[in-house]
Amino acid sequence: MGLPRVDGSSCQDSWRYGIDSSDTDTSQANLSQLERITQERTLFERSTGYESTADQFRSNDGAGGNFTSGNPDYPWDPAGIIYTGMLAAKGESGGYAGPDYPWNPGGIIYTASAEPVQINRNWQVDDDGMIANDPRIELYRVPELESGAFANPMGDIDKVVLHRTVTTSAESTFNSFETPRNGTHYGTHFVVGLDGTIYQTASLNSKTNHVANGHNSNSIGIEVVGMPVDADGTQTVGPPNGTPVTGWQALTPAQIAATAYLTNSLNSYYGFDSDTVAVHEDLQAKTEGEGRTVLDAIEDSLVD
Repeated sequence: MGLPRVDGSSCQDSWRYGIDSSDTDTSQANLSQLERITQERTLFERSTGYESTADQFRSNDGAGGNFTSGNPDYPWDPAGIIYTGMLAAKGESGGYAGPDYPWNPGGIIYTASAEPVQINRNWQVDDDGMIANDPRIELYRVPELESGAFANPMGDIDKVVLHRTVTTSAESTFNSFETPRNGTHYGTHFVVGLDGTIYQTASLNSKTNHVANGHNSNSIGIEVVGMPVDADGTQTVGPPNGTPVTGWQALTPAQIAATAYLTNSLNSYYGFDSDTVAVHEDLQAKTEGEGRTVLDAIEDSLVD
């Protein structure tokens, strides 16, 4: 049974295979449905300006997009690349509601209101514990953070812990990670910058010092760049060197999307559900709202 069109009507005939019959070359009328699928531009491509090639989607106007690897390799997409991002150049979001090909009945329909996919279920982690196949994650490994190997990396870890950096940029966070305090390096496995860039800073094979009370031995930490604020909304480090903390800097939209993507992808990799996400202040005495502001911002985007 086909999915509804964006306008509410049902998927039939020309929509069934994502082909616009009004623009179909009648000289191809005798081609099989599969042959037409491989030769005709899909409705997704027509509505977005993107065209599938052997190994990527490209924009007619040169605009870029976000990609995730897909399986299986389809006839029109030999590299198995499925577009799941948004039209950044036009400031429009988009996604899939469908599709309706012989290998997946339902119908590819472009829905302009759909959000980009917020998960990667196909991570490949190399022998060093670094994510090897996700273009959304930049590697900025700080070896000093790694305080010892998990005895069983896939078995020991039971939660993802959310933090705020109490810094103003990813760069200052890296500097903090690389600078020991009383001989110990403190930091997390990942950092999310103000612009939504995700950095992997430590191996998934290794513990880091990011939370007390024994939780370093069974958790992965995410730091989201952001500062505490006082009653006037001014950034502060709190007493004795600053005004009292009454809240936290709001996450940027890019941080919300990136942190949800990273948290969902970690949960998928480890086989967790969204209930396993923890906040720093629930595990040890910390400034109220530090991790909670992150969880509150991404909670509606978490998936199981």
